[in-house]
Amino acid sequence: MPGALFDSQMKTLEPLEGDEPGFRVDCTHEPERVVANLVEEILARDSHVPPG
Repeated sequence: MPGALFDSQMKTLEPLEGDEPGFRVDCTHEPERVVANLVEEILARDSHVPPG
């Protein structure tokens, strides 16, 4: 996606509905911690993926 489209994409972003899967990502931490948090959240939601 061209960078010029970023602002318009953010303006049309809608919150998830109750029946749509998703989660918030805290991006204020170091990148390594953000990735670790993402992996933990995904694994917790996707029970058929073995941890580790």
